[in-house]
Amino acid sequence: MIVDKPYSNLKAAVTFYQNDLKGYDDIIKVEYQLWQSKWNLVESRPSTAIEALHQCDQLMYPNMYELLKILSILSVSTATAERSFSTLRRLKVIFETQHLNHGL
Repeated sequence: MIVDKPYSNLKAAVTFYQNDLKGYDDIIKVEYQLWQSKWNLVESRPSTAIEALHQCDQLMYPNMYELLKILSILSVSTATAERSFSTLRRLKVIFETQHLNHGL
């Protein structure tokens, strides 16, 4: 889980989603350090972003909550897009096959 990683690993996401976050970089960095401290005291950590989101106090960690929300949604939307492209690719092959057979 990311709590074992330094803030620099999270920095790119913070920069990219800055408009969705409620704090400035230095505030988010401190919030992340508090988030790390919280999970260092707990033996059982969440294994997915959705589990972490359910255990995140939105008032205490508003920026971590938003990042976890984005992360939880991102994987679903990426998979949906990939499935759509796969379906389009299959339809294209079927169409091309039918077009070639019709032309013969």
